[in-house]
Amino acid sequence: MSTPADKRSSTGRFDNLRKRQHWLRHLPWVVLAATLAGSWQLWRNAEQNAWRERKVEFDLRLREAAAQIKQRMGEYEQLLYGVRGFLSSGHSPDHRAFSTYIHSLEVARVLPAVEAVSYAPLVPADHLRAHLAAMRSAGFPGYHVYPPQGGAEPLAPMACIEPQTPGNMRMLGLNALADPARRLALLPGLRRL
Repeated sequence: MSTPADKRSSTGRFDNLRKRQHWLRHLPWVVLAATLAGSWQLWRNAEQNAWRERKVEFDLRLREAAAQIKQRMGEYEQLLYGVRGFLSSGHSPDHRAFSTYIHSLEVARVLPAVEAVSYAPLVPADHLRAHLAAMRSAGFPGYHVYPPQGGAEPLAPMACIEPQTPGNMRMLGLNALADPARRLALLPGLRRL
């Protein structure tokens, strides 16, 4: 026979068992929630690490590109200083001397992106006829300055250009001061003359 104390102890054990079963019913949901939270945290950490790596890679490539651009601009600058030195050294800027000088620089090999190197003298409006006659007698019978410009403003027509490819030769006579963007770039240098 069971005593009331036995009934209480078996009821207590049964209640404890029921409480554990109730908790065990929720265990898969707790495990799922913990797994999802852990997976989300791992994904977030991986995403942040990947973002940091992409940023480091981007910054590295940006610095490399900036260094290459700076180097290339330095090379262009040296070319321009060389042409300026040639023109200011007393050489007459005739086509033969200009062509020989530019070819000696091996621009096509050293700076393959440079399509042309040109010289555009500053021609006062009242000297335009003399400039046209000189260019035509130098072997360019169809030479003319374009776009036409009236008035007393000086012109800066391209008088020498290398290499003398058909595309570049179409630029011969182009008045650089007629184009607003080129004019803006040339004005500071013209003011120093």
